Amino acid sequence: MQSDSGRDVTALRMDLTVAAMRLPPGMPLDGKAVASLTDPDGNARIGFEAAQSRTLSKPRRARNLAAQHPATYVAFDVLAHPAAGLPDLLPRPYGQRRQVLLDVLVDAGPSIVPVWPTSTGACT
Repeated sequence: MQSDSGRDVTALRMDLTVAAMRLPPGMPLDGKAVASLTDPDGNARIGFEAAQSRTLSKPRRARNLAAQHPATYVAFDVLAHPAAGLPDLLPRPYGQRRQVLLDVLVDAGPSIVPVWPTSTGACT
């Protein structure tokens, strides 16, 4: 796993790394890690900052934070799917890439999910 800056964060996000091992090999995803948080009233919410703090930690602290705040990787896009003969999906319309993403993530488990759809119009 890599951060946005290209830094290797595999050891800091082992829970997500293990989940990603269920994906076809060589398939890069674009997305964000978020963590589940519970407010004082017991309401669950998504917290980007909690997932970010793991990336800024040492591996031992990151493991403790992972136990407190489980992470989910919200995938926005799939960039390639070599196992399906699709080495570069970027030239394709987003609607096609989105379908590949949905197909691949159907069995990925709860730690890796596609971004939720919006009602802003058709994908191109």
